[in-house]
Amino acid sequence: MEGAAASTLVGGQRQYAAVIVASMALFTDMFIYGLAIPVLPLLSATAGAGQAATGVLFAIYAAGMIAVTPLAGRLVDRQGTRMPLLVGMFGLAATTLLFAVGDSYWLLLVARGLQGVSAAMSWVAGLSLIAAATPLATRGRY
Repeated sequence: MEGAAASTLVGGQRQYAAVIVASMALFTDMFIYGLAIPVLPLLSATAGAGQAATGVLFAIYAAGMIAVTPLAGRLVDRQGTRMPLLVGMFGLAATTLLFAVGDSYWLLLVARGLQGVSAAMSWVAGLSLIAAATPLATRGRY
């Protein structure tokens, strides 16, 4: 009986740890995305390019995310969640830094596209981590 209780405790701790790690990764991505929304129209590189150029900056993030999500899913299936989640988080940090120092519209465009790619890796790996660590009966709660 003690072994069953101990394995339940370890499994419960694993579930909480997986949910915390995935939540932090996804929160970071949403926070960065949320910061960009009010700032993009004020950047001098986009102000000079016009409103349509600002819209393209938003769209390129989504395009990068849509393009890489299926590939990230295959990678997570083959490699597990750890490496894709780390790649996504380090990629998000690097591309956010690139976005912060970018002074031309094209550099901002590349940075936003790569942010979408990083977000796809983080989202797929994070949600897969939660799905793998939680039992089906309680997955919705997590």
